[in-house]
Amino acid sequence: MLLAINIENKSVQIGLFKDNLLVHKFKIKTDPSETEDEIKLKIKQLMEPYSLNQVTNSIISSVVPDVTKSYREIFPEALVVGAGVKTGLNIKCENPKEVGSDRIIRAAYSLGEKALIINIDEVITIDFLNGNNFMGGMIIPGMNMALNSLKEMAKLSKVELVKVDSIFGNSTTKAIQAGIYHHYLSTVEYVIKNISKEHENLKIVATGEHSKLILEELNFKVQLIQDLALYGLEKIYVLNQKLNLV
Repeated sequence: MLLAINIENKSVQIGLFKDNLLVHKFKIKTDPSETEDEIKLKIKQLMEPYSLNQVTNSIISSVVPDVTKSYREIFPEALVVGAGVKTGLNIKCENPKEVGSDRIIRAAYSLGEKALIINIDEVITIDFLNGNNFMGGMIIPGMNMALNSLKEMAKLSKVELVKVDSIFGNSTTKAIQAGIYHHYLSTVEYVIKNISKEHENLKIVATGEHSKLILEELNFKVQLIQDLALYGLEKIYVLNQKLNLV
């Protein structure tokens, strides 16, 4: 069985694949202060009814170097997405090495297609894939970042991130909620609309904690895949396996 591990700033997403199917998944908090033993114990507990003894292969993507080291100690044979690992993608960016592996693994899922990959999470990324060419994209502060910043300035104790039908709010809290929601909705809609004009038969794939909040109001066909990063990791592992690199 293949264990796919996606380490991001807030959480670590872990999935277990059997015969190319995602059979189990869970998340744990990203904590650089945790020891290898503490991390391993958490994984063991959350993997039930499966066990680490059933894991024959593993692959890691990480944007948190301090945490990567711990996971490499636990899984020394793991394939770590980075230099030398085949992803199938041609990174058409000024400096390919600076493109985060989190963006790469999400794009890898749609390898060979003309696709817009939207991740609406703590940070929002919108990337364009043209066949096997990763053309770059946008990185935007996430909805919670903006919400917390405004909440702090307005000295409000609690402002929830919600869908808002009205453009205007008749209280400070509602005005912040309306501003955040419609700002991000308009941004995503604008990008999709303009890329769709330039590229026919564009596949739109979305993922991330807040994706449903935005996507349900869009007048575009969007494929929502909440475990997109895990599926991308599995695809990259299979590619390297076929090339006899693992």
